[in-house]
Amino acid sequence: MDKSKFQTWRNNACNTRFCRFGHVYNNQQTQLTETLLHAFLDPKRSMTQHYGAIQGLAALGPNMVRLLVVPNLEPYLRLLEPEMLLEKQKNEIKRHEAWRVYGALLRAIGQSIYDRLKMFPLCHPHQHVFLGPTEG
Repeated sequence: MDKSKFQTWRNNACNTRFCRFGHVYNNQQTQLTETLLHAFLDPKRSMTQHYGAIQGLAALGPNMVRLLVVPNLEPYLRLLEPEMLLEKQKNEIKRHEAWRVYGALLRAIGQSIYDRLKMFPLCHPHQHVFLGPTEG
């Protein structure tokens, strides 16, 4: 099992534990959130640690992504971009890991946006909306 698959498995296991026993260990979620946020924001951490932190924050729910990941997205992408580019990162494995981190960001933020959009009912394209009396 590679590192990123292990990170995903571990984060899913942690999320399951919090869903099942969160009422008993209410301060552990705060501690875990702080740990994951520090790992996400620390530029000295490896890409696999960043991947795990993003997956972990996403597993804690779309609100965590909106509150903790989205506000830090622009500076984080400035850190991530050089690691994704062949011209700047010659190590293929590190480049691949950076792209996996980018994919985890896309999934986490996309899920967060999707979760927010579900709150608003969309009009069906063939549904007529009454805008008021027409003249003529």
